[in-house]
Amino acid sequence: GIEHRRKSIIIAIRRLFEPLSGGAMLPLQDFTAYHARETNPLIKSLNSQEPPLKIRSWSPWSTPAPDDNQKEDLWAKVLHRWILYCLFPQGAVQLGRHGQGHNICFSLTEIGRYFLGFVEDFDFGAAEGGNAIVQPNFDVVFLAPSPLIEAEIAPFAERKGAKMGLLFRITKSSIFKAAAMGWNSERVLETLNRVSSKEIPANVVREIEGWCRQCRRVAIRQVMMITCRDPETAVRVLAAAKPDGERVTDIIVAFSDLKGQAALIRKLSSMGIFLEKSAPGAKKSKD
Repeated sequence: GIEHRRKSIIIAIRRLFEPLSGGAMLPLQDFTAYHARETNPLIKSLNSQEPPLKIRSWSPWSTPAPDDNQKEDLWAKVLHRWILYCLFPQGAVQLGRHGQGHNICFSLTEIGRYFLGFVEDFDFGAAEGGNAIVQPNFDVVFLAPSPLIEAEIAPFAERKGAKMGLLFRITKSSIFKAAAMGWNSERVLETLNRVSSKEIPANVVREIEGWCRQCRRVAIRQVMMITCRDPETAVRVLAAAKPDGERVTDIIVAFSDLKGQAALIRKLSSMGIFLEKSAPGAKKSKD
């Protein structure tokens, strides 16, 4: 039936990738051309019990049946698109280039080997370790491409390149940005120790700890500053402004209840303390 036919197709396609199950890298064009010619299910039977697959056309006009060359081209395109637009977006294959031209090569990843049934399980997102070196000048040098490690250190280091080698540099500014996001020195150093193949230089540890100690958090709030002409008036204003008043200097009182400003001004007026149009000591306009 249809289900049996579908399983036969899956088994046939799986066999195509057996040479790649060990991680070998093959040119994509050579791979599709070979299997379009040698194992094409549109031309050759999937097994001894079943005939080749048939091509159905949904065109309202009758078209001649494709010849073997057209079937080879069609199957090569099917494999090519399946690898690039199905397997690759799922992380089942990795791509590269070979030779002097732009020839694409590919290999199965651990996900791909699991997807095609060559392994029973895989460790998704396994932590990489020992692929980076932190140098005394605060450069982070990569020994091999490590996207997971890049993502781990990006919050507290500045990217300096996209090629293998120097990729990141730890700076005071980058540590401050990390601290703003909630990082502390313990978390930064724990991450570096986990991804580095060598011990973190002592001067780097010392500077990271020092930069983190410099970080502080402050709160910003709006207040009304009441400037008095003498300390005695400031005492009276503070008494009227309680519990939202705060003595800043001997003649300045801060009032934090912005919604209660009008009520405070009325209360001060009832006490004989009146609001001036400009604060004492303020510069007058030349107009």
